[in-house]
Amino acid sequence: MDALSKDVIVRKYLSFLHRAEKHDISWKKAAVYVGGEKRLERLIAEGRIRYHKPDGASNTMWRFNFADIVNNARPVSELTRFPIDDPRMRPALASFGVGCTTFEL
Repeated sequence: MDALSKDVIVRKYLSFLHRAEKHDISWKKAAVYVGGEKRLERLIAEGRIRYHKPDGASNTMWRFNFADIVNNARPVSELTRFPIDDPRMRPALASFGVGCTTFEL
């Protein structure tokens, strides 16, 4: 993969994180994205995930910053097993809109 293609992917990721800063998600969804409740609790204790619990009733939901959740998401093993230049990664890259028609692997 050439440097220009990597630059495009990085810019898209940073753009996504910028938009995700404005969104919150629930405890249940956050736990799914980061890889479990124990890992979520550890990331909260380390201060790597911002959260808030609205005042009021004791049963109000915790809300987590979506950008922090994405930054700390557990990688999917099918996508991290091979280097990005490997031909076996072409279907995964194509599913994200990055295919062989855009650049030559």
